[in-house]
Amino acid sequence: MARKEKLNTSDAKRHGGGRKALKFILALCLLLCIFGGVWALLVWLERAMFSRNPHFILRGVETSSRGYWNGRNRLIESELELKLDHDNLFALDLKTLRHKLIGIPNIKDASVERVLPDLLRIQLEERIPRAVVRGRREAVVVDESTVIMPAIYYRKLAGALPKINGLDSGLNLIPGNDIPEVQSAVDLLMVAVMYFPEFKIHEIWVSDPDRLSFTADYKRRVYKVFFPRRPANFNHAFMQLREAIETNVRNGLYRISYDLTHESRVITR
Repeated sequence: MARKEKLNTSDAKRHGGGRKALKFILALCLLLCIFGGVWALLVWLERAMFSRNPHFILRGVETSSRGYWNGRNRLIESELELKLDHDNLFALDLKTLRHKLIGIPNIKDASVERVLPDLLRIQLEERIPRAVVRGRREAVVVDESTVIMPAIYYRKLAGALPKINGLDSGLNLIPGNDIPEVQSAVDLLMVAVMYFPEFKIHEIWVSDPDRLSFTADYKRRVYKVFFPRRPANFNHAFMQLREAIETNVRNGLYRISYDLTHESRVITR
């Protein structure tokens, strides 16, 4: 008798546990249905109010920049594959558009925002052309990070930029890529531009692995200069160069060559 009661108790517990599991599964399914319904409702509302709302059809693009791309709205529309009077403003992925813009070789950074009801506003930070690098087949324009920019954007300006010569002729110069082999030369240019504007650099040669040679105007005279290839010393080297030139001028000596590759002394010729 006692054994029969124990079996009945065990069966009752088993059936009770099964009912609890069933209730839990049903409750979980109900919650999933509710969440699914809410999600579907939110998607429908988003489409009805925004991404498929005819009031937010793209009518125009406004591009602002301090360089080539300023006001070139049609060209930007083409680069981004935008369709005016067709695309919905809220259906456009702004992160994807920004990524495409930064992929253009002469654009350094970009911001994209919606202007209700139908305008896309784009602000661009363009790369500043700093030098012309002469390669095997053609010359390319680079910025301060040695990123190559399409020459078509700066064809007229290229003639006024400093030239960098002596690059390995085997390099393949592709717009959008950088040229680390000339970074030290561009660093030298940037030091002159920012801190020593009285020196106007014309050409730099990078073929020597230990030093950079360049020609520069200083107070209406042209000098051939040799610097050690260490960017940390460029400021000090320019100060030494200026002092050496001024000292020679005061002493009535006209020297056209200044070699600063030797520690603690300047060799002039």
